[in-house]
Amino acid sequence: MPSMMLQKQIFFEGNRDAILLSRGANPDEVAAAVVFLLGPDASFITGADLPVDGGMTGGGIYWRIGKATGNL
Repeated sequence: MPSMMLQKQIFFEGNRDAILLSRGANPDEVAAAVVFLLGPDASFITGADLPVDGGMTGGGIYWRIGKATGNL
């Protein structure tokens, strides 16, 4: 395996543990969030964050730290 490919694989595997769903998003999942934000159901949403990250910002990094320290 070429060095760059191996580095990407190591990076992905290391960060996957920080995602509560333990996987990356597929394009349809990201597109669904975009379609929602462009649609009428989101007409009153302004200045809000909508993380589409499988739970990483909502506690994933804390989950990883808890697992590493034996607190979970």
